[in-house]
Amino acid sequence: MSALTEKRRQIRMLEEENANLLRDIEAKKQRIERLKNDPKTQELEIEKRLGRIHSGDTQFKISGQPSSPFSGSNSSDSTKDWR
Repeated sequence: MSALTEKRRQIRMLEEENANLLRDIEAKKQRIERLKNDPKTQELEIEKRLGRIHSGDTQFKISGQPSSPFSGSNSSDSTKDWR
């Protein structure tokens, strides 16, 4: 009887995984439709891929070596939120 219970559990897990995959597929279909038909979505995707900004936006260029939050000598610095 234990083997039957295990098979039922596996079936439930696979059904849940299938439902999640179907939701993902539907979301991707909707995104494709927006990319096909919505000029604003197309523009945003192009700008994202090419690294461009809108006219009127402010672009900041930061030069120099990026600092690591873990490079300091104080060990408590490594636990800070650096966002």
